[in-house]
Amino acid sequence: MRKILIYRQFFLVCITYAGTILFASLSASSNFSSMLYAFLASTAQTALLVLPLYLLYQLVQPGKDPTINPFFMLSLSLFFFTTLLLLAINYKLNAMYGFFINGFVINLLTTPGGVEAMGASESFYKSATILLLIALTLYALVIRFIPFEKLMPHTVNKKKIAAILISAFLAQGSMHAIADFKSNISILSVGNRIVWNIPITAKSFLAKLGLERARTLDTEFGKRPSGAFKYPNKESLDLHINQPYNIVWLVAESWRADMLNPKVMPATDEFARHNIRFTQHHSSGNGTRMGIFGQFYGLYGRYWFDALNSRQSPLLLDILQYNDYQKMAYTSARFAYPEFDKTVFSQFKNSELQEYYAGQGWQRDRKNVTDLLNYVESAKTPFFAFMFFESAHAKYHFPKESIIEKDYLEDFDYLTTDIAKNIQQIKNRYLNASRHLDQQLARVFEGLKKNGQLENTIVIVTGDHGEEFMEKGHWGHNSTFVEEQIRVPLIIHIPKSAPKIINKVTSHIDIPATVLSLLKVNIKPETYGFGINLLAENYNRDFIVVSDWHGDAVITSSVKYILSPQAASNSGGQLTNSIDKPLDESKLSTLDRRIFGQYVKSLAKFY
Repeated sequence: MRKILIYRQFFLVCITYAGTILFASLSASSNFSSMLYAFLASTAQTALLVLPLYLLYQLVQPGKDPTINPFFMLSLSLFFFTTLLLLAINYKLNAMYGFFINGFVINLLTTPGGVEAMGASESFYKSATILLLIALTLYALVIRFIPFEKLMPHTVNKKKIAAILISAFLAQGSMHAIADFKSNISILSVGNRIVWNIPITAKSFLAKLGLERARTLDTEFGKRPSGAFKYPNKESLDLHINQPYNIVWLVAESWRADMLNPKVMPATDEFARHNIRFTQHHSSGNGTRMGIFGQFYGLYGRYWFDALNSRQSPLLLDILQYNDYQKMAYTSARFAYPEFDKTVFSQFKNSELQEYYAGQGWQRDRKNVTDLLNYVESAKTPFFAFMFFESAHAKYHFPKESIIEKDYLEDFDYLTTDIAKNIQQIKNRYLNASRHLDQQLARVFEGLKKNGQLENTIVIVTGDHGEEFMEKGHWGHNSTFVEEQIRVPLIIHIPKSAPKIINKVTSHIDIPATVLSLLKVNIKPETYGFGINLLAENYNRDFIVVSDWHGDAVITSSVKYILSPQAASNSGGQLTNSIDKPLDESKLSTLDRRIFGQYVKSLAKFY
């Protein structure tokens, strides 16, 4: 009887997983291809999820000896039940926040104050206990009295089943790869509803086959489907601009805050002295993807994935387009990676995106600055111009005329160079590259001044993220949330505004709210993001959020809660103080715990 009960549990888990995943995925399907994908992906994902249970079942399947030990029977039953419980929790979490259990959730639960911040109280634990007991009772009754074993044939061709499952996995993987390449949102939306789905992509391979990559949505009816990501509906907002300034938006790769000084970057430092300079500014990410995303959307980096899947452009740029701004964006890298052509600039025409990546970073910047200046000189007003500079990107190349530190590493080979031993000479390369960045920014400032365009143009100058040189144990970026990797300069020129230095802690997430306020757009910042107008008299932040690919860091005036598993591992823990030293949980103040609770409550705002 014990073996029969184990069989019933295994069968119950299989049909529950298959039914739940299929129902969830079909609810997001809108046409035949997405329905087909739903069936294939649900089949493949169910097989992957129950594979460990199948291996356990094979140890004790009916007809095999020895007799099952009662303790093993109980342990196995609890394991089966827990898998169903996790499935239910996953879909409840997805319904509330738009994501499944991942490293971020695990870190949130293990971070001091995390559970309390999510609203767990004594009554919550009581309710959870009662629901758990009810679920256990129902589970026991189902496996005791429903003869699932009669639903299956006595003999099963395992080879055929394995072939079917492998075929389903390959087919759904191919469909997803093509859908991602062609921006077929009907299939991508289904994939987002499958718990722990493995999104397979093949951009380079499909491009080599001659397929044309799509940037905008490919939907059957030409409409953006509804989903978990609830970005504001433009049709319900007043998009009119009452102060149509031109906008020049300049972002430099790997530009850390302390580079903005008279020795390294004299021209940019001088420009900052005559405008508004933010001395405690932080990027929204420790990498390019999140660092660019936050400054245009005003959202936490975790929303990047939602914006990408829905091809959602930022409201800020949508408003410019609505008001007939002439637009042009330049990059000395590529718009396709990270996928800014499918997110930030997804509404730009191909002719409005110029990517130039021949030669070294400084050479690309020179070419793009020349083209940018030609554009702003001839553009009709109002216009928007964006440029992404590569001069300061590793390996930090520069021309001879930009050398300010002669003791630099001439041959910087990633494979053979001892980074720790040569770190100062590597940093000297960065200083020289930053001087070249300064020279190119100076060309833009001079061009705008010469043409008289500073009188009616907002100019934003910042970096996508910082760059560390082993000050806290790492080189580069994307590894931790130390100040060297997340602090960047921010300078804003506003026509007819007096110079000012702002020493408050600020964030990239605040830039959209600031720009739309300057344009006198009648939309409250909380409608479309988490940002605050940087120029408001009462500006103040209890915390900022910085993100990487794996999660967030919540930063208060005294503590950093590191919720990215990778960054926490690289930092030696989930808690550090404001200068990146490990912090003991007992040192957390009541205020910090309360602030962390505010962050947790904000997560569901746009789901």
